[in-house]
Amino acid sequence: MVCVGYSRLNDRTMVLNESLDSLRELDAVIFDCDGTLVDVSNSQYLTTKVMTSIVFEKFYGVKVSPGKEFDDAVHVLKMLGGFNNVRDLTQVILEVIVINAPSRIVRSVDIDRIDLQEYVRRVTKGESSPPFVRSSLNWLIEEGSRMLGKYVDKRFILSLIESRAKELGKIDELMGFRAQLGNLRAYGSGLFATLFSELYFGSSLIRKIYGAE
Repeated sequence: MVCVGYSRLNDRTMVLNESLDSLRELDAVIFDCDGTLVDVSNSQYLTTKVMTSIVFEKFYGVKVSPGKEFDDAVHVLKMLGGFNNVRDLTQVILEVIVINAPSRIVRSVDIDRIDLQEYVRRVTKGESSPPFVRSSLNWLIEEGSRMLGKYVDKRFILSLIESRAKELGKIDELMGFRAQLGNLRAYGSGLFATLFSELYFGSSLIRKIYGAE
């Protein structure tokens, strides 16, 4: 992935070219405390990939193998500054794929027990599949890369997705998909919040935190 106007310092750090000289004078860069003691980013992003695979198999009957485009899309969105919550990243990625998916009737979904390891095995270091998933993520990467250097939040990206959905004649499907996902935050309030929490925390913590099975 090439980001115009940025220089790569290492695999996980990029800096705006015009800021390089001033940054040379710094003694240290202190980030917020999230992940300082325990880096949980990899498990959070794995949850995003697994959840995407589950949702598209259950909603559309399509087996998705999340690959390197997922990582690039997450990287670009994080650099825009307005995506501190992984659930917001997940929502954006799901919606981008939905509006580019081949037209299908969205099923009424009731997700029961799943074989988690089966979905973990689908994650790949290569290209994402099927092709419409790969092209969807590449579109998101291109759009996000154009905005690097600006502060962009989820609300702006969702409006961009809505505009794209209208162009593709998929706005009704997008709105229906949002309605089925429901609330993003409150456990037990909808499919998204419940599934994401259960995938990320696991059965033991879900039982401890929410008293649920």
